[in-house]
Amino acid sequence: MSRLPIPGSDKGTWGDILNDFLQQSLNADGSLKSDALPTDAVAATGSLRTLGTGSTQAAAGNHNHNDIYEPLLARTQNSQATDYILQLADATKEIVHSGSTDHTYTVPPQSSVTWPALTKIEIVNDGASILTIAPGSGVSITGDLRLYQGLSGTLERTGADTWRFKREGPTGWVPLWRQRLTSTQANFDITSIDQHYLHLRVVAKLRSDRASDIDAITMALNGDATNANYDRQLLDAVGTTASVSQLFGASGSRQIGAGTGANSPANHFSHVQIDLDYYTGSGFKIAEGRSRIWSARSASKFEKFDATVGWANTAAISQITLTPTAGTNWSAGSEVAVYGLIAPLV
Repeated sequence: MSRLPIPGSDKGTWGDILNDFLQQSLNADGSLKSDALPTDAVAATGSLRTLGTGSTQAAAGNHNHNDIYEPLLARTQNSQATDYILQLADATKEIVHSGSTDHTYTVPPQSSVTWPALTKIEIVNDGASILTIAPGSGVSITGDLRLYQGLSGTLERTGADTWRFKREGPTGWVPLWRQRLTSTQANFDITSIDQHYLHLRVVAKLRSDRASDIDAITMALNGDATNANYDRQLLDAVGTTASVSQLFGASGSRQIGAGTGANSPANHFSHVQIDLDYYTGSGFKIAEGRSRIWSARSASKFEKFDATVGWANTAAISQITLTPTAGTNWSAGSEVAVYGLIAPLV
């Protein structure tokens, strides 16, 4: 009787034993022997029968051999760029979303589609959008049901009208934009910001050409440079001395952080982090800026510049512009990166 080799045993004969085992169901070229499957799993052409509700499946005592051998079926792509209701034929396909706007793929109930047990459907979002997996009437699906651009996942049927969705790909902070200066530049202008993330984070190291140790960072959102539309609270600690101040619609209200200036020794850059939570929400926007400045290796040259800036506008943020307040340009070596947060549904 054919068997698999036993680990630690079969010294000198394990290859022959393994080949004998494989030859029970495979031809010499690796293809499946025609008599290796139950007769009702093979159509008259000798190929695996497609998923369905044929009489051999419904007959008493017969197993659904297509469930067992479904991984052997060749997968093809089904491209859908609009809202879509999954079909039985999709169980052997990779469903690819290519739309540039948000869409929903719906899993219909067992009463509409006779889903075989253990059905698996692969879904990929190649579109610049969010794809949502939604349950049809009476259907329940566990898992994170959103796919951002570049993510994929697998729908698995776990029971009658119950499914599990396993999302694959990155979570957490995803890089969206980055620029490092090799020469001076008047500002960092981040435009066409993707609207499909939960929060935004800007991380920067900055140095301006201002003839001083430091220079403040002035922020404009969506090109709005009107100070009257911004308010700011600042907690500033220089050396061992701290102070708190507020501005309402005045000059300085858009200052979200600080960079080092031209009087700082070489290689001194401030490190800045700006968080814009719920940047696509309908309410007024709030930015939290945290700057850490080390402008020289001497007393009172460490500074913490923590600013909260409110923008009295309900528009989704699609553009962020960072400009030196007193200087003319950001210096070479300055760098800005932008990240979007992918978070699971709760």
